[in-house]
Amino acid sequence: MGIIWLSLSRTVAYKIIKEKSTTRLIEALSGMYKKPSANNKVHLMKKLFNLKMTESTSVTQHLNNFNSITNQFLYVEIEFDDEICALILLASLPSNWEGMRTTVSNSARKSNLKYKDIRDLILAEEYVGKTQVKVQVQFSTLILEGEDKIKAYPETYQNPDTGVKASLDLESRLNVGIVANSVIT
Repeated sequence: MGIIWLSLSRTVAYKIIKEKSTTRLIEALSGMYKKPSANNKVHLMKKLFNLKMTESTSVTQHLNNFNSITNQFLYVEIEFDDEICALILLASLPSNWEGMRTTVSNSARKSNLKYKDIRDLILAEEYVGKTQVKVQVQFSTLILEGEDKIKAYPETYQNPDTGVKASLDLESRLNVGIVANSVIT
């Protein structure tokens, strides 16, 4: 009970100063914050609509935050339609998810979006993104003997797992260039 008292602001503590047991204190706090007042509804709406996933946040953490907020709406007697939850979740994704958001929007023109489907799609997208090998190459220009055209081949290669960069000799540059050109284009 002492820890709860220490964590309360003075204005809140003043309102529940007469409570003598932990149970009554929790009930009083619940009565203050879990009731469907307009102020609580506005606070939750702002919290939900301002929720944005940052690029450093994992999808799982973002979904946990989203679900935590949407579950709090039950206390203030607001229930969102499944499609509305799906749309709000899509809107909360960062700009680098725009391609996936567009694909989902175009594929669901006549049918309603379902939160569960969008959640599963987002989780799958993060999993695929983590398992793909990403190669960072720095290109330079080489003119090959006997050819008129200029081709670009990587000068260095960076291992995505270790971050170690390696300079490439001419033969390796040509080999990686062929692979990189076939992958990139």
